[in-house]
Amino acid sequence: MVLWDFSSDKESSFEPIPAGVYNVTVTEATLGETAKGDQRLKVTFAVIDGEYTGRKIFEGYMMSGNEKAVQIGRGQVKSLLKVAGKDFNITGADALVGIELAAVVKVQAGKDGYSDKNAVSSFKPKVKVAESTAVPF
Repeated sequence: MVLWDFSSDKESSFEPIPAGVYNVTVTEATLGETAKGDQRLKVTFAVIDGEYTGRKIFEGYMMSGNEKAVQIGRGQVKSLLKVAGKDFNITGADALVGIELAAVVKVQAGKDGYSDKNAVSSFKPKVKVAESTAVPF
């Protein structure tokens, strides 16, 4: 008796996707607390078309604590809302879920033994993307 059959499962990769512009949707957004007690908005983006459909990009935006980090985090979330044509007064993190737009994605070098990862540097309106290629920026 076979308990689980993994033969048809798609291979998953934790390698970063190439830098470029990708159409994404916000699949998850939660407000949590850092070890220092500061608020951090965690957002998961999923690529919605092209060769990397389904791949995820994870971002964290500081909402309290270090003044510079908060300024950057709030600016990035405000940019996301502006590009998506959404109201700046949101009632909670879940208000971001379902937003579709394009993300300018870069590859960030790993630090302290961690692997390279993707990071979103900015947002723009959705773009037309060839089925199997990233749009370079």
